[in-house]
Amino acid sequence: MFGSDASGLAGNWQIETSATASSSSPEGVVLLGALESSGNQVSGNFRFTNLAHPDACGSNQVVLLSGTIGSHNELTLASAPLPNGTSIKVSLNLANAQPYSGLGTVEVDGGSCAVPAASAIGSEVATTTGSFAGTLSSGPIGAPASGSPGSATVTLTQSPKAESDGTFTVTGTLSYKFGSCSGSVPLNGTVSGVGMSFWDVIFTSSGGQEQANLSGTTNLKATQIDVGSLSLVPAPCSADPNSSAAFNGRMNRN
Repeated sequence: MFGSDASGLAGNWQIETSATASSSSPEGVVLLGALESSGNQVSGNFRFTNLAHPDACGSNQVVLLSGTIGSHNELTLASAPLPNGTSIKVSLNLANAQPYSGLGTVEVDGGSCAVPAASAIGSEVATTTGSFAGTLSSGPIGAPASGSPGSATVTLTQSPKAESDGTFTVTGTLSYKFGSCSGSVPLNGTVSGVGMSFWDVIFTSSGGQEQANLSGTTNLKATQIDVGSLSLVPAPCSADPNSSAAFNGRMNRN
């Protein structure tokens, strides 16, 4: 029970309505952002997307949600009217264990962009600060010289405070070994909900560039990272500075 202390709710959150399986196109509402609390007062900046009409009704539109947490873990949040006249209401019944999550509803009121109250799930995502390691396989862009899987380790530090759009800045280092070639590059990026994206460009002494881009997802407890794509330029073991290689796989928290 939270009672008058909601400090445990502060952090990275993902709130989304259930998908409509019979729809020919995506329908639903997604809110990605950060919560802060003071006593039983809760607020935070979220990026709001209406999946059915993202252009007309909002795609990654930053909204402020504010509300309270009750003594029986009922979280209620609402936004002020958005520029298109709609407003957002969130109601969740949270479980007691961290990272917190719960079932409830999300409703968008007002105008042609209204969405009737729909079943929703809201989940806190644990911090990604820590070290993750795993085996990565070559992806579609290229392959390491050996053609065999390689190993990778990332060490990440997630900011405890969110940016104004509700994303959390993450910095770190990627170390890899593919075949006989190994390397280490810095990473800078963001995490929001379970999604994460990192990138870095290094200017070498010879005037060239080394690039690293990593996109993927974590789980709610941040015990693993599923790498959708790790792109390295140049490719490991390649003498061509314009070559590239992509890898994918899973890294588990050490």
